[in-house]
Amino acid sequence: MSSIPSLMAEGMAILPILERIQSAGMPVSISRIRSLHAEMQSELDILNLKIYNDYWGDYPVKSLSDIPKGKGFNPKSPMQVASLCRRLGIQPSIRTDTGAASTSKKSIEEYRFTEPAISDIFDWRERQHNRDTYCNDVLSRVPPNYPHDIFTIHANIGTTKIPTRRWNARNPNILGIPSRTELGKKVRNCYISPPGKIWCGFDLSGVEVRCLTHLSQDPLLKQAFANKINPHKDTARRLFNLPSIDSVTDLQKAIAKTINFLIIYGGGPGALFDQLRSNGITGYNLDSCQSLIRNWYRTYQGVDEYRRKVISSSKLTESATDLWGMTRYLPGINCGEKKIEGEEGRAAVSQEVQGLASGMIRNSMAWLVPRIDDLISSGNLDPLCWRLMLHDELIFLVNEGEEEVLSDLVLYALTKKSGIDLCVPIEAESHFGYSWGETK
Repeated sequence: MSSIPSLMAEGMAILPILERIQSAGMPVSISRIRSLHAEMQSELDILNLKIYNDYWGDYPVKSLSDIPKGKGFNPKSPMQVASLCRRLGIQPSIRTDTGAASTSKKSIEEYRFTEPAISDIFDWRERQHNRDTYCNDVLSRVPPNYPHDIFTIHANIGTTKIPTRRWNARNPNILGIPSRTELGKKVRNCYISPPGKIWCGFDLSGVEVRCLTHLSQDPLLKQAFANKINPHKDTARRLFNLPSIDSVTDLQKAIAKTINFLIIYGGGPGALFDQLRSNGITGYNLDSCQSLIRNWYRTYQGVDEYRRKVISSSKLTESATDLWGMTRYLPGINCGEKKIEGEEGRAAVSQEVQGLASGMIRNSMAWLVPRIDDLISSGNLDPLCWRLMLHDELIFLVNEGEEEVLSDLVLYALTKKSGIDLCVPIEAESHFGYSWGETK
């Protein structure tokens, strides 16, 4: 293991990059974001009409404009959703401070996959949130009668309030755009390169699974990486007792990948159930999800032993500290309530794994700063090249032809200058395109 940079030194080294990122901003196509907004609004109207006709109205109507005044249904209204739940015989699991039935996600999500009405309400709420957060919040910042299609968004980026030191953003929340969903791809594709420029995306490949392997020293995970086997396929082979990697189906790999990341992010059987159903994977309930997680830990006994050690240590200090020294306090880990203690224990493991991964990319950025400055000073790189850092990704926007100069340098930084030598290889990938969406 190489010397570990201090939190203060690493943080100070990349603060100038945060300022540059905020100053450079992210160019977005106004026409594309407006088109996406219209598409999402159409989906909202279709869902709203369906909910009214199927569950709420006295008689079906052909359009929202045909609904009598004051008789419509608002899926965002707690009172109307609570009323619909009573009609359907649904009992929300949480009550508000006033004693009323809560219609929050946490209260009624268990019905999402058994009650079509609740499923439609969730779909409407998610689209409405995404429309407002990723479309409206951007469009509201465009000046009236703006004469160009490309407008540069300057989000407010912060470095606090997230235990793993990931950055956060607001006005708009550009760091919250989903990276693996169809919606996320559509939003990212609205961020286009101005003429003569190209987006460059660099990301650490499976870094959090590699960090979990390093911290736990699990022999099966180490073996998979040593043999250059996809860890999610290898997990599927073991969980489903398949004869070979080639026997693994795409569905089985998707299930295994979901569980692998669930372990890292600290989720339980309820979270696994929700994620599987959200990905269109049916046939599982809370009990079978619990069995999947138990089977996972029986398979990767090194991780299970590591998990127990982390939780035991965290109970002594009521906190968890990652390798770089960032501490997350866990006041509920000794509260005596099994559910809360379980959540805090999973958060302790997540803090160590995610914290290690987050520190790695930040250390690589700190090493990159003077090297990229040299390229800028020599006229070989666009001065506004730094555009974003999120999770395991670095995003740049450069003049066409400069991507080759940048690529070797950034990939070297990510794989060789992360501040630590893992017990498995550190790998990184590069992607280029004329929209942000093409870099993932």
